[in-house]
Amino acid sequence: MIALRDRIRQLADDTGRAGHVPVTTNGLYERLAAWYQHRAEAPPVSRALFYRWFGSELGNPSHQLLECVPGFASILGVEEYELFAAAGLLRPGLDAPLTIASAARQVRQASRLIFRVLADAAVPSSGEAIIADRILHHKLDYQIAIWPVVRGHTRPLHLHSPIALRPLEPDHSKQRKKTADIERMPLYERRDHIRHHVISDGIWRSFGMMWREPDNEWNLGKVPLTIELPIEERNRPSLDELVFPELQVSRILVLGPPWGHAELMAALLSDALRFGSLDLRYQGFTLQARRDDKHRFCVDRLREAPEQLVWSIAEGPWLMPRLAPEVLKYGRTALVVVLSYGPRMRNQAARIFDERVRWIDLAQLQLDDLALELNRERPIIRAYLDDADVCPPTGLPRAGVVDRNLVADAMRHLTAQVLNLLYNHRCGPAAAQWGDRFDDVRDAGRRRARIPESASWARWFDVDELAAG
Repeated sequence: MIALRDRIRQLADDTGRAGHVPVTTNGLYERLAAWYQHRAEAPPVSRALFYRWFGSELGNPSHQLLECVPGFASILGVEEYELFAAAGLLRPGLDAPLTIASAARQVRQASRLIFRVLADAAVPSSGEAIIADRILHHKLDYQIAIWPVVRGHTRPLHLHSPIALRPLEPDHSKQRKKTADIERMPLYERRDHIRHHVISDGIWRSFGMMWREPDNEWNLGKVPLTIELPIEERNRPSLDELVFPELQVSRILVLGPPWGHAELMAALLSDALRFGSLDLRYQGFTLQARRDDKHRFCVDRLREAPEQLVWSIAEGPWLMPRLAPEVLKYGRTALVVVLSYGPRMRNQAARIFDERVRWIDLAQLQLDDLALELNRERPIIRAYLDDADVCPPTGLPRAGVVDRNLVADAMRHLTAQVLNLLYNHRCGPAAAQWGDRFDDVRDAGRRRARIPESASWARWFDVDELAAG
């Protein structure tokens, strides 16, 4: 696939080619996307994936690049067989037109079959099992500790799993040279080696894993090689077909302050609507360029306008001002949910992020301003997570302290309120179709969920109603 990518770049940059038009990476993707859209088809790869292959990073392309061959052949003015030959998939001398056309079709069909087989093969195995298998397959001497993080009293949710890799001490086992060589590397190089050469970058990105900084939160000890693997909050692929034809919304964007659990709401909404989901925390960003990567990823996603997608942005005040113009410009086709929370949640967020409370307040103020601007042109939903629903009441142990199990319960019920609003405004399914995450609020014979009384609320604001209210 690298040879195919390089041949495409060579053709795009060849100034001596007839009809050559100078083109940037962004321009090349725009031309490719326009070619497929003209045929009422979706581009085979996303803008973000295209940038990863053709941008400055020059990441290794997957077999999905073969799906782009018809489009590239047309816009670059070459025959398909020339690109397939560059990929090494046609033997020399294969030049009969009918044979070439048949071979090209077979290659594309094989590519689609490979994609389906790989996707199906991953279903029976959990992410934790696959990571453990990769470590053992490479014959590395690490003790693997997995801590499933499950939250919620009424409906426990497995949010994610930290996986700690602790090297075996030489006096307990004969440590092999491969492990010793890795352990002698600086921490960044160790993490980079395990990500790319042990687990593989493809698996890392597809599961949306990230490195956690060492702490004692999960009783795993301060292990520098600790991976966080999303489970409930995982990225979900979009379906090919629309499950609920009555849906009048195709994209939902959930904005929240740091530790506002926008990611959990996005995951629950996507599961209920059978949409895909994206959690900005889990995109396999590199630690060294995480801020720039996040900004570029968000901008690309907003410009792509993919259908049947729920995604969340819950970042500090450094990112939202840079994204606000893009959200206002490209978020017109999305329903936006803006979250906020009470003072105890705010204080907890400041402790978790090791920031001052005013840093959290600034992030919330930016979201409030953005909500007003968004509501000038389109309806939005405001949702508020009240402290009364996440802290044990007076007289009980740990009264007034944020309980993370109560947070999960409250966020699930708050999401049910949002789904009720979607149903009320004729742009969402009835409660009976929301899936098993909401079994406890589904009432037989009712189209809306019966949600326990709480202080938290979600409200629909029609155009310019937020400023007037």
